[in-house]
Formats: sequence, C-alpha cells, structure tokens
Amino acid sequence: MDTLTREPHRHRHHSIKNRLCHRCARWDFSKLFTGTVFDAKSTGPPKPKADVERYDIIGDLWDIRPFPKLLDSSSRCPVCNLVMELLCKGGDDRKDPDVELSELKIEYRKHGLNNWFMALRVKIAPWKREIPELRSEPTLEEEKGFLTILPGERFPRQNETNGPLLEYAGKIVSPYCDFTLINSWLKTCNENLLHFSCQKGRSGAATIKKLRFIDINNSCIQVTDVPQKYAALSYVWGAQIMPQMRLTLENFSELTTPQALKNSWSDVPTTVKDAMKVCENCNIPYLWVDALCVIQDGPDLQEELGQMTEIYSSAFVTIIAADGDSSWSGLRGISSPRDYKQGTAEFGQISLVEALPPFSVELDQSNWPHRAWTLQEHLFSKRCLMFLRNRMIFQCNLEWLDESIIARGIPMLTTLKAPQTAPRIRLYSNTNPAPKKSRKFLDFVEAYFCLDLTFDSDIMNACKGIMTWFERTKAMSFFWGTPTTDLVFNLSFLLKDCRRRENMPSWSWIGWRKNDATKEPQPIEF
Repeated sequence: MDTLTREPHRHRHHSIKNRLCHRCARWDFSKLFTGTVFDAKSTGPPKPKADVERYDIIGDLWDIRPFPKLLDSSSRCPVCNLVMELLCKGGDDRKDPDVELSELKIEYRKHGLNNWFMALRVKIAPWKREIPELRSEPTLEEEKGFLTILPGERFPRQNETNGPLLEYAGKIVSPYCDFTLINSWLKTCNENLLHFSCQKGRSGAATIKKLRFIDINNSCIQVTDVPQKYAALSYVWGAQIMPQMRLTLENFSELTTPQALKNSWSDVPTTVKDAMKVCENCNIPYLWVDALCVIQDGPDLQEELGQMTEIYSSAFVTIIAADGDSSWSGLRGISSPRDYKQGTAEFGQISLVEALPPFSVELDQSNWPHRAWTLQEHLFSKRCLMFLRNRMIFQCNLEWLDESIIARGIPMLTTLKAPQTAPRIRLYSNTNPAPKKSRKFLDFVEAYFCLDLTFDSDIMNACKGIMTWFERTKAMSFFWGTPTTDLVFNLSFLLKDCRRRENMPSWSWIGWRKNDATKEPQPIEF
C-alpha cells in the first residue's frame, strides 16, 4: 500500500522553478490572507466542471485537488512542494489505512485565526463527492489534523491601491531566543498607556516588606526590601529522585555569600541558570525561585507559602518554563536550541511560511499547565514570558504575543483557549447555584482539582497562596479548604471517577483526587 514517508520531500526549494502550477496560479494570495471574498467563490456543493480537477468553492473551502496531481506538480511548483513537504513531515494521517493515496484529496481551507489574521489550512482526506462540513473554528482535535500556512515576511503588505492591508506575517523562529524581541515586549507593556492594567498586580495592596532573592550581579541569595523590578520563575521540580538545590537552615549562610551560586554552578539546575541569563539580558537585577528563596525547613514555611500570590503578582515578569519535565530541562532557546524546521516557499515577491502548531496544543502537551503548584503562579502574574518547545509566548493582562507571528501594531491574541472537559468535581450548577461570595473560589477548586501533585499531602500547600488571598481580599475563612460561610452548601459536591486522598477528611473536596493520570486542564476565568 502507498504511504507517505516521514522523510523530507525529495524536491528541495533550490530545485523548484519560481513558477506556480496552473492550479495555484489561479489563487489570489492577497485576498486569501486578508479575508477578502475570492472571485471564484460560490455556494452549493462542489460541482465537476469540464476539467475534472476544477471545482467551485464552498464556504471556507479555497481549493480541492486529487493527491496524485499534487504529487506530480510538487516537483515544479513551490507552493505544491511546500504542501508536500509538510504532509511528509507530518506522516500519513489517514483515518482509514485501506484508502490508497490515489483515492485521497487535498483540501485547502481559508480560516480566520481571529478578527485580523487569515491562514491557509491544508488537510489530506478521502476523496468523496460531499459537501464539506463548515466550521467557524476547528476543535482542538481538528487543530492537530490541519497543516497551516501563513504569509511570510516578504509578503507585500498591500497588493493594490487602497486594497486591504496585510496586518501580520509568519516568521521563521531562530534556534535561540532574540533578547531584543523580549526587551521590546517588556518595554511596550511597561510604558504603553494602553497597558495600564498591567502596571499593578492582581493580589491587591502589597503587604510583604522583605524577601529573599537571587542577586543576579552577585550570584547569591540576598535578603532585601522587595525591589521594584524582579522576575519570578514558574517551573516544575521534577521527579523526587532528581537532584534539587534547596535553601535550608544549614546552607543559608553559605548561599548568601557573594558568588556562592557561581562557585556551585554545576549544582544549580539548568532552568534556574537559564532564568538568571534572561534576567541578566533584560536588565532585571533580582530573580525569585521558590527552591532557593524559601527556606525549605524553616519555621516560617507556611507563612511564605501563603505569600505566593503576592510574590508572583508583584513580579515585573514571570518566567515560565513550559517545556520540560524537571528543573534540569532548561529553557528552550536559551541553553538548548529550538530544533523545529519550518517549511517555506518563495515565488515572485511573495513568500509563504509553515505556521507552528497552535500554541494551545503545544502547551497542553507539556507538564507545566497540569501541575497543581503552577496554577496560582500563572493566575496572579501580570506578565508572563513563556518558553515552549518551539517558541516564546508573551502574555500580559492585555494580550498574548507569539514569537512565530509578526503582528503589525494590532493585538494578536486576547485569550488562551483551553480544552473544554467535564470537571471531576462539581461544586455548584444551574439548578444548585453557588452563593455569590464563594463562586470564584469554587471555580478555582474545579480547575485545581484536576491537576497533578507528586504528594497528596501537598493539596493544601499548593493552593495556600490563593486561599490567603481570598481570606485577605474577600474576608473568607476556611476549614480544611472549605469556606465556612454557607457551610452546608459548601459541604455538598458531586464526584466523577475519583478516589480518596489518605489522611484527608472525606467531607471536604481536599479528601478526594482524580482516579487516573489523564491530563484534563480546566478553563478558568479569574
């Protein structure tokens, strides 16, 4: 049976003529990427014409052609070559393995990433004479099945007089991070008046006067008044067997000596060293890391756990190690390169580039968003610099920016679309509405409940900060994680596929946990 190989396509761009095939030559790429109605667009099902390859366009369907024709023209047409390269890179994704390649079709769909961005989506599917299913937006699973092509940096912003402007372009992500770009993101968010909501933290009035930080210049732990500008690190520690440098009562004096970290550099986890390098290149003098800035066996541990939301809220930026499974994984693009090779095509004055997979998919595949400890860290951060496997994402209270997309003066993303899954614990419903005072906390619990903990005993510690925030700002009080106001209501909850947590009360939500390791993050609005 014919199969698509995972090896790169044999036709390379340097051997492809700078001319489009007759099918791709019919496209108006400017209208495709600016969302303008294409002249050939019509309604109704696809209808064969004199040339059996040609079809009317329906809905978001831009073009459709037999796979063998694509294979043949890929040796001559740069666009077909790019599509073929992406199909080979992704492998054979046919749901029915008995369908021969000769019976397959290639669908080219025009899709709006948001109000400003249009993309060309490509998918291989069985050849059927049926009306394509129209969706305004693909589901997360459908996102994984599409290949996406964006206009490249050379694509003209305006192809005709008074025509629509192309407000964005895809970008080839370099192996290592561009600190000029990072600093421009931080500077714009910090100084632009439109970002006024990013100037203050989300935890309310500051109450902490002194904290321990990593002093970047002196490479040691320093106790100081809370500085105006510091970064906080959000990451996963990793398995218990992984070595982890910790601040303890025993080594406190040693680690507060200037150059202490440099002198023990091989013992400092790679993620911490990379975060220090980010601070150094972004002129941020201090870095807060939980393992090194909280005395792990100190008498004030519980008090400091309760300060977590304020620590992350007051940080100038939170550095998120969203890729990797331990503190030794490092930040992609800092100590280790991003190794994803994007496909490109060029013809005339036009360039096209392969879009990276949706970052919501990439994020969902990592450990960080599924860990219970990291939820409150993300919720309360006003700015986040997120290091994924293939790119950086910058998030603030106003927008999300993707390193792989150039946005020319317009907001790129406003929300992170999380997978919609049924919660394992239900604390209220339309028929059993929650008291207004408790609703935000109960929303938090439903999201938090599905996240992973290495130790069941950490169920209270990992959300200590957010509970302290509710106590301080909402005048709530808790008993074993349960709000004492409307106690009868808050003791009622429904469980799905759960088991008991040892040494925790069964009458509270903290006494239960999900029954398997399936990753099911919950959307939360806070």
